[in-house]
Amino acid sequence: MKGDQNAQAPKRAIPLPARLVAWPFIIAGCVVVLLGLLNVLAALTGASWPVAEGTITSWELGKYRSAGPGSSSTLCRAKVRCQFTANGKSHKGGRVAFGDHGSNNVARARDIVIKYPVGAKVSVSYNSAAPGKSVLAPGIKVQDLNVPALGMLLTLAGPCASTCARALSKPPGDVRKPWDSTHRAEHYGLSSR
Repeated sequence: MKGDQNAQAPKRAIPLPARLVAWPFIIAGCVVVLLGLLNVLAALTGASWPVAEGTITSWELGKYRSAGPGSSSTLCRAKVRCQFTANGKSHKGGRVAFGDHGSNNVARARDIVIKYPVGAKVSVSYNSAAPGKSVLAPGIKVQDLNVPALGMLLTLAGPCASTCARALSKPPGDVRKPWDSTHRAEHYGLSSR
């Protein structure tokens, strides 16, 4: 007897490695999004902190190497320190803006140093509950959105990596195309006549 046309084709299970490859990306992406959103929230709350007058005491252009998989680059960050008085006590601060994690653009760091020369009088926003936490340029900036955006890309990379792993794990002779009506019929358990 020939094959029964109404019999369902066996469904092919997705191999375990193809299913698992997405999770590291998704978990890492969610952690990075969370950290980025916490930074955005800090930037938003920092905009409403009280302001005190302060003085720039020192600055430094810090260079450090950022190593990634297969590459590394030199990042530059302006470190500006200031001193201010809040609640009758002297405090030191060193944060220019929330989300300033450095850049490979040295000119950007130099611009920050030029904006805050030693001895300059500045407005310092500080957390009234913990005056040691302060910032020179409060509020949200475009750079604050970089970390959450990177986290979203990582999270989206998970399903893409899983799809690629699944495609690479197909046997060499399996050339069915997803748009082929026979394949769709088999996938949904329908007979194709």
